[in-house]
Amino acid sequence: MARDDARMTTNTQPTTVTPQLSTDPRPAFRRAVDQLVDVAAGVRTDQLGEPTPCTGMDVRALLDHLAMALGRTEAVARRLPLEEWPGPETSAGDDWAAHLRRAGDAAAEVWQDDALLATVMQLPWDTLVGIDVLGIYTNEVVVHTWDLAQATGQSPAWDDVAVEVADEAIRQQLPDADRGPMWEQAKQQLPPGMPWEDPFANAVPVADDAPAIERLVAWNGRRP
Repeated sequence: MARDDARMTTNTQPTTVTPQLSTDPRPAFRRAVDQLVDVAAGVRTDQLGEPTPCTGMDVRALLDHLAMALGRTEAVARRLPLEEWPGPETSAGDDWAAHLRRAGDAAAEVWQDDALLATVMQLPWDTLVGIDVLGIYTNEVVVHTWDLAQATGQSPAWDDVAVEVADEAIRQQLPDADRGPMWEQAKQQLPPGMPWEDPFANAVPVADDAPAIERLVAWNGRRP
């Protein structure tokens, strides 16, 4: 999953960006948050140190990362400058399910403004139109919910609408299974000495008839 870090971009915001996503992602985002909260509520305290499919994150770190991602979903809609976005220090607290519910609801509330879907927004790694921004964060929530479920032994019934929107969004942003050339080009645009970490691994091959959630997480670089 992408490391949401403002150091990843040197872009300046253009006047117009062509939207790519074919559908309003707001219902899917809400459903993704609902599923996340359900899975988070099933996490036990003795599981917080367990590893997850998200490299370098245990369950505790992943819960905190999700709190940050939801906070950033709200921050981008509020048009806050990148330096004011929630950072890696964000915590989901001891009542993580309740925290994620509040953060997800706060983000969804701001995104009710229809105008945001056509608004050009600056992300840490790119400049996109709002409809695509929310699609990307829907992917973030769905895939990390899968990470969380895998790490804690849960098998939820995946929401078809959320998975479909997430899949469309990530395939538009990462159209090639091999991401090496994309990351090499991005690194060339960074100022000398600026650190870099590849935000996504290469896609993992899966069968064409694999469940939709497995095809999604595989395109995000997971091994389902």
